[in-house]
Amino acid sequence: MSAQEKRRNEILDAGLQVLVQEGWSATSMIKIARRANASKETLYNWFGDKDGFFAAVIRRNAAPLDATLDPESRNSVADDLTRYGIALLTLLTGDKSVAINRAAMAEAGSSATLGPILVAEGAGKSGKIFGAYLTARIRRGELEIDNLGAAVEIFIALLKGNMQLYRLLGHGPRPTKGEIAARARNAANTFVNLYGVNR
Repeated sequence: MSAQEKRRNEILDAGLQVLVQEGWSATSMIKIARRANASKETLYNWFGDKDGFFAAVIRRNAAPLDATLDPESRNSVADDLTRYGIALLTLLTGDKSVAINRAAMAEAGSSATLGPILVAEGAGKSGKIFGAYLTARIRRGELEIDNLGAAVEIFIALLKGNMQLYRLLGHGPRPTKGEIAARARNAANTFVNLYGVNR
């Protein structure tokens, strides 16, 4: 990691801290710059504005998830989806994602833009990558899916269950790696049973 990338991540982490403490409406680029010991000019040059800043926060969090799916993979669909499911549940129940989601929900219904940014930069972009992976497997004759959007939603529902909701509500401890892996494997196997050609 370059010095600039390291500094960029430090600034993104500082902005997330401000969001958690202040809420979306009270968060500003000036407050983020102060928390990060950075100049306002640096923030505006790198991110544009507050919306751009938190879009970058969300995309950084999602990058490891998106990298888990390769349309050219020769692994079984179940193995690929298990790995993807582990990455997705780990992301959704992680401290950073929980903080962002809670902040978005706290200001839902107002003029705040964090919710739409979260949907567009998170589920929107990552969902397209997931859809492209499934499309590649359909073309290779491994899956039969008539409604791609519905299939994506079904996998996500199978995967999450109430796990993310309970984490957002602070109900119970953070799920363990074993619990996440078991949930991901079950969701992957069920998905293949529903859509696999040789089911």
